[in-house]
Amino acid sequence: MRPAAETKGTPAGTRMTVRDEHGWGGVYWVTVMHEHRRAGVGGTLMRSVLSELAGLPVVLCATAAGPVTTPSCR
Repeated sequence: MRPAAETKGTPAGTRMTVRDEHGWGGVYWVTVMHEHRRAGVGGTLMRSVLSELAGLPVVLCATAAGPVTTPSCR
């Protein structure tokens, strides 16, 4: 997965989107590097997701903050 957001050429965050065969969009693995948190990167990532998936019903699969965790959607 390539960085979806950069700050001064340094990866700041990323996210993954999916479109399924039924016309739903999914948002997974939204993450912001620790050193870039509280700088608007997450909001920018989510606005890009909503723009990319405009017009589709969208599901956000959330996890707890921190290292790799188990998603709450199954």
